[in-house]
Amino acid sequence: MMMIECKSDAKSRPSKEYPYFLFDPENNVYYPFQFFKTEAERDEAAANAIREYLDQDFGWNEEVVGVFVGVVTGVAAQTDVRYPVGELDEGRCDGVGQYWPEDVEYTCNYTIQPLSSENEPEGEPKLFLSTLWRLKNEAH
Repeated sequence: MMMIECKSDAKSRPSKEYPYFLFDPENNVYYPFQFFKTEAERDEAAANAIREYLDQDFGWNEEVVGVFVGVVTGVAAQTDVRYPVGELDEGRCDGVGQYWPEDVEYTCNYTIQPLSSENEPEGEPKLFLSTLWRLKNEAH
């Protein structure tokens, strides 16, 4: 099966500007999610990806059912960020008695928040190999 490269107008992370996604586990092993500006661009990429699963001699690869598309409406984002109140004492407690382990600058929670320019994921995504292994092995 031929590897399909991420199109130049696709991104490896969602953003407010790139919310439409294609998941293609076989043709993009390391970064199976691709994000697009428009639904039409995503659908064109999906149609191309699906065609890669057809072998002229052997027919359809059953893994084609693993291809799916969608739109990102929310992402995990920090909420309830808390910093130490005042200076830490010798026991590493702040002004209200909260213990702060060494190298911990703040505490927070994560919840799904609407995708916006303030909470867009940053940097390159981590490899999805462990996720792919789990998905493939759960399917069998």
